[in-house]
Amino acid sequence: MNTYIFTLLLFTIICSIADFYTNKNYARVWDKKTTQEKLYMILLLFIHYAIYFFIYVTLIFVILKHKTIKTKYLLLYLFILIIIPLRWYTNNEKCYITELQNKLLEIDEKCRFRDIFALLHDTYVCDETATLKDNVYYYYIFFSMIYVILIISIRLYRFI
Repeated sequence: MNTYIFTLLLFTIICSIADFYTNKNYARVWDKKTTQEKLYMILLLFIHYAIYFFIYVTLIFVILKHKTIKTKYLLLYLFILIIIPLRWYTNNEKCYITELQNKLLEIDEKCRFRDIFALLHDTYVCDETATLKDNVYYYYIFFSMIYVILIISIRLYRFI
């Protein structure tokens, strides 16, 4: 668990700092914002990368350490894997955190979160067209759900 928390924090801090310093939108609006708005932007950025890690990187830890992870943590992960896509679906395929961030950055609401790939390539996606990457993310989440359900089912079967 300590390795997971350390990796989560390290990933979140590195990505948040890299995005903050490479994203042209922060520099454009930074001087116009109040201290409270600046702190809120940084907090949203940090939370977004933490959630990104939780959704897309946690599976690696589950696969490698599934025997030592408590079932309640697997259930929490499964719950989040179900809730997040449902939230996107009920919000016109948009992330609420991204919407808040876009308002603070004064950019189009169609602009998407700069995930690790956009961050590494310094790209910005500002349209609503579904991409191959979007589909891969959804399939990955679905696969993650199935995998976690299987682990939980196997554990429950052993107790019967």
